[in-house]
Amino acid sequence: MGACRREELYNLKMSDITNLNTTILVQIWCSKTKNTRNFAITGKFCAYINKYIALRPEGTFSNKFFFKFRNGKSSKQVVGINTFGNVPKEIALYLKLDSPELYTGHCFRRSSATILIDSGGDLTQLKRHGGWKSSTVAESYIDESIKNQINVANRLIEEIDQTAAATTIRQTLATSSKSTTFSWKEGLDIPPTITFNNCSIQNINIKNK
Repeated sequence: MGACRREELYNLKMSDITNLNTTILVQIWCSKTKNTRNFAITGKFCAYINKYIALRPEGTFSNKFFFKFRNGKSSKQVVGINTFGNVPKEIALYLKLDSPELYTGHCFRRSSATILIDSGGDLTQLKRHGGWKSSTVAESYIDESIKNQINVANRLIEEIDQTAAATTIRQTLATSSKSTTFSWKEGLDIPPTITFNNCSIQNINIKNK
């Protein structure tokens, strides 16, 4: 949810969590940028976190948030940083994805950023979400967004179709247009009513004789 690096998940502490029952606020300290960032967890994911917290082992002296589970029971042993890095690979194996060995701990961060952009998030939101100061780095996630690529393709197709339609109309008018001259007697105060049906008008010149 928070575009976290594996080391950020490993270093996450209970004191970094503010539980509001229906919303969980998380503060992340990034050793890479020497800054903190915040994100919220809501909905069904909030319920999952609350269930996880309820299973927290008693009598532990560690303030780390993540603990291991063995045989359906919580353990006092914390989740190691290498375990976090290996989780995406395990998920890829479970889902039977191609080349599961290519899924690393960075997938947590990349997936969160991509989902945000696919949902309509802009560059400013993305930079705040992931704690990026560089627009260049953040923009790479926008460029790689499949949904963004599809939206660009659809806009191009729409423009191509509109241009083609306009060209067809111009060609039709050029081949079917006719010049018609209307005149009325001098002294006629009101010219006759002229009605056009099912035709196009490019130019009308009305001159009094």
